[in-house]
Amino acid sequence: MKNREELINEFMDVFELLIAKTQETDQSCITIIGANDITKQDLAIIAFVGKRGEVIMREIAEYLDIPYSTATGIIDKLVNKKVLKRVNCPDDRRKVAVGLTPKKGQEVFQQFTAFRHGLGAKVLAPMDERDFEDMDRIMKKMVKQISVNMQKEADQNIAKAQ
Repeated sequence: MKNREELINEFMDVFELLIAKTQETDQSCITIIGANDITKQDLAIIAFVGKRGEVIMREIAEYLDIPYSTATGIIDKLVNKKVLKRVNCPDDRRKVAVGLTPKKGQEVFQQFTAFRHGLGAKVLAPMDERDFEDMDRIMKKMVKQISVNMQKEADQNIAKAQ
């Protein structure tokens, strides 16, 4: 039986491979949907906005963990490409939301979603329902643990800086 250290090393190898393969599929998706002027980061924003409907800029910046000014620059480019549109919030005119354009934005989002869903179905085809449940439970634990550890590190860095 493998010791914990060996299991951790094997896990990290597989995890890194999974990340690399995910990045490859994102690049393949860009090529397949014919959106050569759209980057992987653009796709992440399109998917985020497409799943949630209209969102404000701060939500995009927080989701991508980038500065507000960087998010604004990316959004400006996607607005110019007619993928996203700015929408004034009716309850607060100072706030501007971002949504998908009805034509190109929705089209790219639907193609991306269909591609990713199809890929997911193929990858998960050999798994049964129990495997799905186990994987879902484990992955949620991992995401939570990563978030907890990142927050601890941030708190420690703040404490050191003071």
